Amino acid sequence: MKPIDTLSKKAKNKAQPKKTKKTVKTLRKKKRKTGLLVFGAIFTLLALLVLYLIFEEFIYYNRPFPNIYIAGVELTSKNIKNQLRDKTISFQTNSKLNIKYQDKNWEFIPNEENVNYNIDSGIINAKEFGRSGKYYIQLYDRLRLLFFKQNVPLPIKTNDDKLAELTDIVKKDVEYNYQNASLRFDGLNLLDIDAKPGLKINSDDLIKKIDNSCAYLKTSDIELKTDETQPKITQKDTTDARKTALLYISNAVSTTYQDKIIEFQPANIAGWIVFIERIEAESTLKDKLPFINQPKLIVSLDEEKIKNEVFTQFGNIETPAENVRLSFTDKLNIVSPSKSGYGINYKQLVADLETVLAKIRDRKVSIKLQNIRPEITENDLNKLGIVELIGSGISSTSGSSWNRIKNIRVGSEKINGYLIKPDEIFSLNTNLGPIDGEHGFVPELVIKENKTIPEYGGGLCQVGTTTFRAALMSGLPIVERKNHAYRVHYYEWPYGPGVDATIYPPHPDVQFKNDTGHYILIQTKLVGNVLTYDFYGTKSGREGRINKPIVLWSLPDGSLATIFSRDIIVNGKVVETNEFKSLYNSPDLYPTLQQ
Repeated sequence: MKPIDTLSKKAKNKAQPKKTKKTVKTLRKKKRKTGLLVFGAIFTLLALLVLYLIFEEFIYYNRPFPNIYIAGVELTSKNIKNQLRDKTISFQTNSKLNIKYQDKNWEFIPNEENVNYNIDSGIINAKEFGRSGKYYIQLYDRLRLLFFKQNVPLPIKTNDDKLAELTDIVKKDVEYNYQNASLRFDGLNLLDIDAKPGLKINSDDLIKKIDNSCAYLKTSDIELKTDETQPKITQKDTTDARKTALLYISNAVSTTYQDKIIEFQPANIAGWIVFIERIEAESTLKDKLPFINQPKLIVSLDEEKIKNEVFTQFGNIETPAENVRLSFTDKLNIVSPSKSGYGINYKQLVADLETVLAKIRDRKVSIKLQNIRPEITENDLNKLGIVELIGSGISSTSGSSWNRIKNIRVGSEKINGYLIKPDEIFSLNTNLGPIDGEHGFVPELVIKENKTIPEYGGGLCQVGTTTFRAALMSGLPIVERKNHAYRVHYYEWPYGPGVDATIYPPHPDVQFKNDTGHYILIQTKLVGNVLTYDFYGTKSGREGRINKPIVLWSLPDGSLATIFSRDIIVNGKVVETNEFKSLYNSPDLYPTLQQ
């Protein structure tokens, strides 16, 4: 018996009549005829299109094609140049471009300062539409003109500085950095810091949209485009650092210096640990590249925290190096020779600690000292460039109390003989050091928190004012200076009110930069009531001149405002002038309180 499938196939074959040769020939003729008709239609359409384009080119010879607009104004309009001028003036006078992002908004003003239009070039460009570029581009443009209006932008030049300023503002308001996954200790508990994505604006897209709005004279809102930035270190990448950190705090570490042994406990060690990101090159077969830069979370030790811990437990076991101490008369003189010092080699100590903390047992390190060479020795004198007086600052201590004079002498001695390196920014507060009884200062009146009260170091503003004046007279750039809260008579000789400088650590401070290219030696002296600070170095033809202050206004309560200028003179010519303003309140606002 035959299978059912075989029978059904035979039945189908019987049901469908066989195609005869005549039938096949008829079908082929029909297909050929249809193809010829389609081809003929397409050919006819193309031919008509070409004929139209040729006809259009003839009709609009030396004339713009229809349907072309410039910033919304039809090219064939009468007085198009005047129309475009009026439209751009209106746009620049009345328009504001609003940039939106969520609930934030910013404005770009397309005024004449920020946008320049070239109307003549715009008209020329519009007339060339459909006539410029490669032939197939011209053809495409001409075809578009048959069915659609073509709006051509006006050529513009936007203010790059203004766009950069706006972009910076938007960035500050919107952008935030991604946060890599990390770890931190809370006591002995190791906690996770989750990875978080960041956000940045698409600056190129923003500028393109602003340019586009200005070119087409559009005032619709500009949507700010942003991109999410992904963290480079995720939680799974912290596994190795976690294991290392937990190993570090698994036991105490014994630290020895001479015959003293201190055991630092796991809680101390946890306080030293910092987790830092380090970029390491790793090979990758996946990307078929030899190396990629892959950030990695690693465990490190905070050298400063270890320094503080060692100082707390062992005391000061270091002897600082001393530079050669100098003075200047008609040449450099050695006051005292340089001395080598000894200090803890903290880099070695940190490396030793990292080695032993990677162990479970035998956690022992010893503190090693290293020789510290002075920066400037007797052999360096000819390299310093200290050959002449470059400027002097003077002030009067007349009427000062004994305590005030004491503080001025101590403060002056702190900076006497100090050598300012080339390009160093000298900070007076830093070089004065701690202001307390242990360092030689005594209580005297200071202006503090709207009061005039006794405090250690009162009168050191005389040091600040004299330093400021010496820097001015030396032609050095002033980095920081602030006038007193109210007018103080000690600082008015010899210029009048306004050429003073107050200090109170850490700020306000007197700071200036040594831009002479050579060392500067500070030399101080108090003779009678005249305090003098001399700066020695290399002039290179430069000096400073303080011009008499001008009182801008003054009131009966003692408040006033002044301004003075400092000229920098090079080889007899003024090359730069700097102005310094001072605003003094009434002294009645700062009552004197004796404690």
